Amino acid sequence: MEQYLLWVGILIFSLGLILVVVGRSWVIVRLIFGDRSMIWQYTIGFALALIGVFILYMSGAFS
Repeated sequence: MEQYLLWVGILIFSLGLILVVVGRSWVIVRLIFGDRSMIWQYTIGFALALIGVFILYMSGAFS
């Protein structure tokens, strides 16, 4: 179970970082989430990154 949580946390954290870092320049990200404001994309990206970090913490990745 911990290994599963580790990979889910890495995946969600990576998705959040992708939204924050390259969300503006990658057209596919804008097509998936619609043509929303950049503040909305940053908010979603940071929220996903924080959820990913929490899942990584719960899986014991930082111990």
